[in-house]
Amino acid sequence: MYLGFLKIDGVPSQSVYAHHAHWMDCSELVLDKLDPGHSSIGRKHVSVRLPRGIQSQILFQMCASGEFFGSAVLEAGPKNADAKFRLQFRIRMTDGFVSSFKPNFDDSTNLYFEHITLDCGAIASEFGSAAQFLHEKVHVPIKSRARP
Repeated sequence: MYLGFLKIDGVPSQSVYAHHAHWMDCSELVLDKLDPGHSSIGRKHVSVRLPRGIQSQILFQMCASGEFFGSAVLEAGPKNADAKFRLQFRIRMTDGFVSSFKPNFDDSTNLYFEHITLDCGAIASEFGSAAQFLHEKVHVPIKSRARP
C-alpha cells in the first residue's frame, strides 16, 4: 500500500498518521507538464486527491483568489509489512497556486474528498527523478472513515 502526504505553507491540516500529523493525506498523485499552448508555459502541474478536512476551505479560497504559496512538499512511499512508512520520494514545489479545486463524494468509501491541482514554477525531487513520475498515477488507499 502506498501512502502520500502533502504540506503547503500556511495551510493547516491533519493526517490520520502520526508521523505526518500536520500534513494532508493524499490518495492519488499525478505530475505533469502543462500543454505548450497553455498560458502558464513552463510551469508544472501536481494533482492530488485529498479527503475533506480542515484544509478544504482554505484550499478553495486559494483557488478562487489565485493566492500564491511559497512552497509545498509532497512525500510518498509504501507502507511496509511492519506497518511503517518508508519514504520513497519527496517533491518540493515553489512559486505555486491552487489552479483547480473539485469537490466530490466517493460512494464506495462514503467519504467526501477534493481533487486539487497545484500549478508550480519549480519542482525539485529527492530519492528519484520526478521525471519517472510524469504521467503516472500513484493510488494511495486511505483509511476509510465516515465523514459528516
